[in-house]
Amino acid sequence: MQLIQYTRVTACVASVGVGLWVVGNHFLTTDIPAAISHPVRLWVFNCIFQLLITWGMIFEKLRICSMPQFVRFVHDLPPLRKHPDVVVKDLRFGTIPVKLYQPKASTSGLRPGIVFFHGGGGILGSLKTHHGICCNLCKKSDAVVLAVGYRMMPKHKFPVIVTDCMVGTIHFLKSLNTYGVDPARVIVCGDSVGGAVATVLCQKFVDRSDLPKIRAQILIYSTLQSLDFQSPSYQQNKNIPLLSQNLIFYCWCGYLDISPSWRSAVLKGTHLPAEVWEKYRKWLGAENIPDKFKKRGYLPVSREPLNEAAYLETKIILDVMNSPLIADNEVVSRLPEACIVSCEYDVLRDDSLLYKKSCKSMDSAIIWFSSRVPVVHFTKATEKTPQTIYRKEYIPFPGHRPDQISRWYSKRRVEGLPYKHLITHHQEPSQRYLISTYDDHYNRHNYHPGLPELRTWNRHKLLWLPEKADFPLLGPPTNYGLYEQMKQKWLPPPEVTLRESIYTSSYPRPPAGEQFSSLPGTNPQSQVKLSVIFLQERGTSHPPGPGGGCLKSPLDSLSITKCWLRDSDLTHLSQSPDISQLNSLDLSRVTMTDFRPELLQVLLEKVAATLQDLDLDVCGITDSQLEACLPALSRCSQLRRSETLMAMVQAWPFARLPLGGLMKKPHQETLEAVLDGLDVLLAQEVYPRKCKLRVLDLRNTGQDFWNMWSGDKSHVSSSSLMASVAKNMSRTKHSLAPLEMYVDLCLKEKTWSKCITYLFSWVEQRKGSIHLCCKKMKIVSRSKDTIKKVFRIVKLDCIQEVELNFTQKLSTLAKFAPLLGKMSNVQKLILSPIHRSAAEEQDHQALLQFTSQILRLQYLRYLRMEGPSFLEGRLNQMLRCLKIPLYNISITNCLLTESDLTHLSQSPKICQLKGLNLSGVTLTNFCPKLIQGLLEKVAGTLEELNLNLCGIMDSLLTVLVPALSCCSQLRVFSMCGNLISMAVLENLLRHTDGLSALRLEFYPAPRESYSSLGILHQERLAQLKAELWQLLTDLGRPRKIWISPSPCPYCGEDVCDHLNHNA
Repeated sequence: MQLIQYTRVTACVASVGVGLWVVGNHFLTTDIPAAISHPVRLWVFNCIFQLLITWGMIFEKLRICSMPQFVRFVHDLPPLRKHPDVVVKDLRFGTIPVKLYQPKASTSGLRPGIVFFHGGGGILGSLKTHHGICCNLCKKSDAVVLAVGYRMMPKHKFPVIVTDCMVGTIHFLKSLNTYGVDPARVIVCGDSVGGAVATVLCQKFVDRSDLPKIRAQILIYSTLQSLDFQSPSYQQNKNIPLLSQNLIFYCWCGYLDISPSWRSAVLKGTHLPAEVWEKYRKWLGAENIPDKFKKRGYLPVSREPLNEAAYLETKIILDVMNSPLIADNEVVSRLPEACIVSCEYDVLRDDSLLYKKSCKSMDSAIIWFSSRVPVVHFTKATEKTPQTIYRKEYIPFPGHRPDQISRWYSKRRVEGLPYKHLITHHQEPSQRYLISTYDDHYNRHNYHPGLPELRTWNRHKLLWLPEKADFPLLGPPTNYGLYEQMKQKWLPPPEVTLRESIYTSSYPRPPAGEQFSSLPGTNPQSQVKLSVIFLQERGTSHPPGPGGGCLKSPLDSLSITKCWLRDSDLTHLSQSPDISQLNSLDLSRVTMTDFRPELLQVLLEKVAATLQDLDLDVCGITDSQLEACLPALSRCSQLRRSETLMAMVQAWPFARLPLGGLMKKPHQETLEAVLDGLDVLLAQEVYPRKCKLRVLDLRNTGQDFWNMWSGDKSHVSSSSLMASVAKNMSRTKHSLAPLEMYVDLCLKEKTWSKCITYLFSWVEQRKGSIHLCCKKMKIVSRSKDTIKKVFRIVKLDCIQEVELNFTQKLSTLAKFAPLLGKMSNVQKLILSPIHRSAAEEQDHQALLQFTSQILRLQYLRYLRMEGPSFLEGRLNQMLRCLKIPLYNISITNCLLTESDLTHLSQSPKICQLKGLNLSGVTLTNFCPKLIQGLLEKVAGTLEELNLNLCGIMDSLLTVLVPALSCCSQLRVFSMCGNLISMAVLENLLRHTDGLSALRLEFYPAPRESYSSLGILHQERLAQLKAELWQLLTDLGRPRKIWISPSPCPYCGEDVCDHLNHNA
């Protein structure tokens, strides 16, 4: 007890101490400008923010978690607020998480699209923090908004943010029709680092003829360069709350993977040579900033001599993907229109000013807005410019309640409106408008105190009830704010439509039709029941309900059971307007004469938007006919309800139910409904007549649920099929093999979802009836007890793909080795680097134990190992134990002996090899003939070859060229990061011209394009590019070639520059 009390007291004292230190440090170092209207509020907010960062640093030192992870965890805690007029969907484009925002209101045409990238410097921000902004963008502009997520620090470095956003944007641009977006009206938008991403993508897409053209770019407080930290804004605003110079430098070092020890050299400008400063002089430097922005606290600083060590460590900042401000004039001149928003009290202000100047010099269309502070943002004064004086964004009140006080503080501060306003309106506006006064002289508008308190909102006039000294405006505004200017400039004028009023009444529905008017209390719902009764009693083939035209309102539910129907009945039913709002359709035990599946498809498509419950147990329909109707069911989104899923499991007419394609991201209540349906099924002594379910697949395979062939026998093991039974005895009791359930597992630290926990608990209680199978398993880092529990439940011989990414000690990994050895059918093994401390170098027993179990995997087809230090000298043993040929082998960033390479080239297990990746393996120490022999051995089957960063030089490549020219099936070839001369590169291109299958090639920038200091000369590279272009033209065959000074992102490495060549 004393220890617990002592721990509590220590924790309290530490918390108070940290808080006092943060408050004191903040009080002494932070500058709050005099123009801030709420300095205390800003001071408190910044204290909280700095306290979070400080605790994050403490946790990082204690190795609990990194600072960015802690801050992101805290700012993602508040729940998302639902917007009544916006539909939000969480999607994934491959591995990229995105949020799709669509207006609820229907439209007859295509909407504009906005691709939004959130900011946060690569350590803060997420899709959740910018949810409100995206909702407002969607609602205000009546556009489809796609918010793209990306991986962040500390695990992911440059250029992951750009490549993730590029992948998500390209996927969206190629599927605009799916989301109802006009290809001619797509805008990219971002704040902070998201603005930089938007700029980079606009530059990258300039030459992309396969993608729709970007209409405009919106850059909000963007960071557009990381070369110059001596600009006026960095001096003036280095201690401004929230975004200080220290935080900027922390994000900069973390993202670019640069040591913070170079801080002094970078801040003094000694990290770049004089020739670089001179080259980019027209884009950088205080002389390019207007004088009015240099009056407050700016002192010119002369640059000190070059620090060559600092330059070599930080020269990655010259990459255009990191500093889009320094892009070539040719690229800038072809960029779409830009809207740039900057802030007076922001360290990144000068980036926007310099980019504005660069675009204007190339005659690019620019709209520029400036305010005093960025989005968080407490201001009482604005710049006296027509674009920024007293703007306001009108947003209807929640629930459309009139006469409410509107205090949208942050939105008004961004738009520069005065502190308080009382807005009244008499009726709800048909649309939302952004309106503003056309100057700051209110008195000239002639105040009229006789105006009534409640006045009609008119789209052409701004009529409001002012507070205190403010006066109402009686004339139409001539100056509009940011959103309205963009809307008028980039979007076509809205179509003029008639106003519609929707009335709600407490009166009952209209009386029933004349056919049932004699029945007291009859309403349309009871008409449906009566029609069903008549059908069932008479056995008629013509339903009097929908077919007779007697209904005065659409049906909610329709049940036609135990009767005969003709094709004409289905035709009349599908064409009836009375089923447009149908929620429930029951056709159970209906017998069809001359049934045609296309008729049922038409009916299902007609009710797809509203249908929630469906029973299609139609007599006489075969499984193949029912399969033909499944695509129509894909549009019935309401069929994903828990009750429907539970019933679906109990009556599924096929052997396999691919439920993972339907659930996408399963919630616990959805999973419980499925498992409850299985419990009902397993508890029955007599197996249901129609149900043939033997395999429940919970994997999200990326295929659509309804488009997958439901009768696929390849997914059903022979042991899971039913024992043979006599014909005509389908309702007798029979024994069943255990039902198989397939899942994909990813065991990560602290990410054990409730769904997986519930599933494992459920399966463990039913071991005799359920076999849990896992085809793909990824183990990142998890406790030993959890891993053992998982493998007690999962059938190890079912596992076919394993990915191991341990950060634990080698001794811990060795304890996991026996489980790996039991996975006898593994076909794909991915092994991330194993980190060993100096003390573990002597632990040979643990190393031998782990490698011995890997050697038991005899059916490997795909082998990928990054930095396998244990493989040196043992590759022969691994190849010898295989019983089948390899399809793909990737051994990267490690040391191999000549013996390893000899055995690899002589092994019969590579006779069918399609992929070979030796990136990061130094090949200069080996005999060239040995590598040539390896390529000749796989020349007939090799499709992908990756030799990045292998130290290849002219002499080695010259020997390999004849072997490469024999690889007739080669589709992708990459050898970035090697030092190759222009002459040898031209020789390689000539010899590989005969490879008809070669579609994508990645080569390093020629050696002649670098200076003696290793600086890339863009002008020289452009000349060499023209020579290569001419060579490809002379050869005559279309080819796609990328010239990259650094390894390409498509190969998983950092990239510096891309030059695309298409002959």
